[in-house]
Amino acid sequence: MDAAQGTNLVKEFVKELNKHKYLIVLEDLSNMAEWHAVRTYLPDGKHGSRIVVSTQQLEIARLCAGQHYQVLELKKLSDNDSICVFFHEAFERVEVGMVAGGPSLLEMSNEVHLCGDFCRRMHSYMFEQSQGEYAYMPMNPKPEENIIQECREFLQNSRCLIVIDGLRSREQWDSIKSLIDGSSKCCILVVTAEENVAKYCAVQDDAAVHRVNALGSEAALEIFKQEFRGAGTLRDAHTLEEAKYILAKCGGIPEVIMALARYVASEQEDIRQRKLSHLKDNFMHELETNPEFVSLRDLFSWMHFSFEALPHSIKPCILYLAVFQVKRIRRSHFVRRWIAEGYSKCTDSKTMEDYTGELFDRLAKETDTMPEWRFNSFFHEYINSRLMEERVVFFPLVVSVLDGSRSLTTEVMGQHLVIGSSWKRDEEYVYYEDLDVSHLQSLTVYGAWKSLFVPYKMKSVRVLDLEGTTHVGFGDDELKRILELLPRLRFLSLRGHREITHLPDSLSGLKYLQTLDIRHTSVVYIALQTLHELQYIRAGTTAPWMDGGKGLAYEASSISSCASVASSYLPKFLRRGGPVGPCQGVKMPRDGIHHLKALHTLGAVHINSSSGQAILADIYRLKQMRKLEVSGINRKNSKHLFHAIINHKNLESLSLQLDKEKHVVCWDDISPPSSVRSLKLYGHVEMLSARRFKNLRNLRKLCLEMNTTLFTQNVLLLGSVSSLRTLRLHVKQNQDGVLQFRAHLFSKLQHLEIVCRSNLHVIFDEEAMQKLELLKIHCHDGSLLQLSGLKHPVSLNQVRVLGTFDDALMESWRQQLAEHLRNPALV
Repeated sequence: MDAAQGTNLVKEFVKELNKHKYLIVLEDLSNMAEWHAVRTYLPDGKHGSRIVVSTQQLEIARLCAGQHYQVLELKKLSDNDSICVFFHEAFERVEVGMVAGGPSLLEMSNEVHLCGDFCRRMHSYMFEQSQGEYAYMPMNPKPEENIIQECREFLQNSRCLIVIDGLRSREQWDSIKSLIDGSSKCCILVVTAEENVAKYCAVQDDAAVHRVNALGSEAALEIFKQEFRGAGTLRDAHTLEEAKYILAKCGGIPEVIMALARYVASEQEDIRQRKLSHLKDNFMHELETNPEFVSLRDLFSWMHFSFEALPHSIKPCILYLAVFQVKRIRRSHFVRRWIAEGYSKCTDSKTMEDYTGELFDRLAKETDTMPEWRFNSFFHEYINSRLMEERVVFFPLVVSVLDGSRSLTTEVMGQHLVIGSSWKRDEEYVYYEDLDVSHLQSLTVYGAWKSLFVPYKMKSVRVLDLEGTTHVGFGDDELKRILELLPRLRFLSLRGHREITHLPDSLSGLKYLQTLDIRHTSVVYIALQTLHELQYIRAGTTAPWMDGGKGLAYEASSISSCASVASSYLPKFLRRGGPVGPCQGVKMPRDGIHHLKALHTLGAVHINSSSGQAILADIYRLKQMRKLEVSGINRKNSKHLFHAIINHKNLESLSLQLDKEKHVVCWDDISPPSSVRSLKLYGHVEMLSARRFKNLRNLRKLCLEMNTTLFTQNVLLLGSVSSLRTLRLHVKQNQDGVLQFRAHLFSKLQHLEIVCRSNLHVIFDEEAMQKLELLKIHCHDGSLLQLSGLKHPVSLNQVRVLGTFDDALMESWRQQLAEHLRNPALV
């Protein structure tokens, strides 16, 4: 049979499997490579198909099965005995290979027998404690009902610590917890890889949930040496360097480190070096298939199951997350980098921006439930090996990291290099100079900057991300040199670098630049005449919403850390810590942006200048604009602004900062297009206009500064906007009053945020805000905020407070929330 016939046969085979319910038996499976080769062609159509794998190696059986199915171990006790089938969590007796009654093997659930199995193990322990370690259990064991009852009585009357390791689901916890009532003296410690299970076991006390962090490089090496000492010490410098390289791949997981130490320490010196070299080249394959690493089978089983559950489109993204060494990732940051790397795609119905944005939303959901996948090098090694085997990645995606240890985390230089803040620059600069960076696609730097990071031979870089770089050693002259060396840049982020005062002339040479992020720099003027490919511009300085004239100074002092950069995150999955306020924009020359036909995001631009009207004329021509931030708005130029944007049918996000000197603007002069979904207005306006708000039928998010004397009329108007999901209100200082939310208004509002500097009384009437899930309160400068009627928003899950509050006030809120049917958390 030639190759073409073989390919056609495989396609026909897969086609038939997709059409029919199937049972396939694979016998004598000897390694995981065979399983992955076969599993690729066996679709899971969710229609009851089954795969039975027969193997002599228990660890392979567990890896193939994952966590949702049964692993059975067949043992023949004697010629006269039947074959016993030992389940992972329980067992049943099998006669001549057939189940004696009950459902099929693969359809039986672990949870069904978990309670009985848990009690059998405990009963065995109780028997050993009473009779001695070497006592034999009776030949005729007690019925399961009696064992369960004895264990229940034991747990009720004994003071003991119970450790439950490897709990996988809520159902398992419910089964075990049914044995223990509220008066039990037992303390239970649950170890689980699932965060949602941990929180479920802790009921509503999230403080009882503790995340076990991975070990750092020094602690990992110390554990390795301690486990190694039985075979001597690591005297040889070469062996020590090899060990450090391999430890960098272990992700700080103690069980992996200890297993490796035992494996290497079990042989003589020359054999150890051969083993280390073999591990260096075949790290993940060796850990998966070598019987000496059987202690890791539970870890691989969990990883295998979790990885298989991921959508194919998400798997490469998880690898790429290694470039973000921050706790939270801005959605726009990921989207713009992913597009610049060339990994995004567009369809007939979706732009690259929309496609990548939806990809990030799915990614945020997955990494919210499995945060380990984001940062851990061991999980990244595993994903990389799986992706290459499954041929999910048709382009290479390798992220190399210099952090902690001397060497790269990958065997060879990948397309993406990350220099971590802990990498020893002064000691290892020679190592860096020897690296081949000629084909590097992206460079991301955290911590101190060194000029050697961008040598003359680095010509192919598309993405330069210096957002996490500290200011020392970086300035206008260094930026000029860098941009001259990197003509192919598509993404440039200098966010947070206050020492950058202007953009050099070499910026004009970046003909392919798509994204320019100079937010929170000292740049106040930009000229972009030659950058025809620009799609995304972020400039200006954002102040905290409660600035009181001090916001810019506060932000300048706190922006040096990449983690403190003000940014917007996804609700629920990636949230920012505090409210972000107005942005002071940059100025532009006349005819500065009209040629940017691909530009869809511009912010913030200042229009209270000599070229302001010309800039508005340019904005009028850019009908493709989707997000716009404007500062310096006053009575004189407000009508010109809204004439410029009224016909922008694609505009979805609009942020407006009124001029502080002439900040009172008539709302009738503010006429955003009906396509706007997010509107932010900083600076006080006169009475809100019902005529204008009725036009905003797609508005989902509104941030607004308000005067309390207008609360009654304004709240009634805002409450009638049926599409509104998120509302942020800022109450100005020395404007005390009452803010009352009446019944049947804000019918779809889910998030409410109130920022105040005054004595404010917020009242929720009965049947008010029936969809509200999250309430955020920010108080500043000794303001007093009272809340009444907290029990009435029936969907409320959480109340978050920032600032200083009186203990009596907090207690009154707790009492109100205790009357709520959902018992919302106060944090």
